[in-house]
Amino acid sequence: MTAVDAKGLATVDAGEECPGRALRMRRVTFAPGASIPMHSHKGRPEVSIVLEGPLTNTVKRQSPTQLPAGSAVANGPEVEHLPANESGKPVVVVSIDLIAK
Repeated sequence: MTAVDAKGLATVDAGEECPGRALRMRRVTFAPGASIPMHSHKGRPEVSIVLEGPLTNTVKRQSPTQLPAGSAVANGPEVEHLPANESGKPVVVVSIDLIAK
């Protein structure tokens, strides 16, 4: 497993209301110490649930937040954040985002 392993689970066309877009579901596993650099969700809103945690989530200009298993996360187009695993065990998140096809 790489530091952050994102496995595609499902993708579906978003329909006539969202032309050129698709909903994508992924299982994202963070190895201990792994993170994804600060990034924006402009053009790619996302909702996630932490299956195995805790996930440390740092939203730009805010203090880090510890999200235990069962926590939901909503990252709208205005959100920039850095998700990380600061624990000694893998952290697993299911993420669903609206992407361009």
